[in-house]
Amino acid sequence: MKKIIILLAAIAAFALTSCEKECNFPPAPYGTADNVSEYSSTGYNSITYTYYCYSGRYTAVTYTNTEGCVWEDSYYYSNCIK
Repeated sequence: MKKIIILLAAIAAFALTSCEKECNFPPAPYGTADNVSEYSSTGYNSITYTYYCYSGRYTAVTYTNTEGCVWEDSYYYSNCIK
């Protein structure tokens, strides 16, 4: 009986940890952004932080994920928008 209880506890613990966890969006990389755009769909999430004139240039940082909670980032730079 003791083995059955331990086995059931192990199965329950595995079931709780194997559930898909919620992925939070990464924080803004350079503090408060001038514009934030979020998109979420089944299996795809993205967020773009836009800075109109950060360190002398327009900067847009986009984070995307399609699997689990692994975020990929991409950066775009241009002249400042004033």
